[in-house]
Amino acid sequence: MSEVFNPFSLQGKTILVTGASTGIGKSIAISCAKMSATVIITARNEERLNATLAQMPGDHKTVKSRLD
Repeated sequence: MSEVFNPFSLQGKTILVTGASTGIGKSIAISCAKMSATVIITARNEERLNATLAQMPGDHKTVKSRLD
């Protein structure tokens, strides 16, 4: 049987999403996780970033942004 092409799958892909604690960045991070991507998310607000991570199915990573 041949493999079925799924244009909505991101399985095997790693995606970096900046600004993932709110708004469009948050929505993109959650959507990519639902499409089977491994997602690395970053934002300045660590608390909201962790809230986004909690909404993402699967195993993903966070990187807290810093302003020095």
